[in-house]
Amino acid sequence: MPNEPTYDAVWPLAPRERRDLEPPPRPINLSGKTISFVWNGLFKGDRMFEIIKEVFEQRFQDIRFIDWDAFGNIHGANERAVLEGLPDALRERGVDAVIAAVGS
Repeated sequence: MPNEPTYDAVWPLAPRERRDLEPPPRPINLSGKTISFVWNGLFKGDRMFEIIKEVFEQRFQDIRFIDWDAFGNIHGANERAVLEGLPDALRERGVDAVIAAVGS
């Protein structure tokens, strides 16, 4: 159909475009760390974050959380701007690790 939108297809196992980027090492212990939640607004991520918080607070001392709404919804009308600004926003807040919830 001439008026149908077209989409690029991606494959999660495809070679990365930037091979010079390596993820930072994972923290061994989350005690004293700042954890951020990032969410696309789907499938009860807000409820899952509350459960994760409860479990982590029992397990790790002095853990700190930054809720997803501090960064915005990573899916929707502003997703491009939110995602482009996310690395700087995480750095500015001293985030050590991110828990992302994406539902479908």
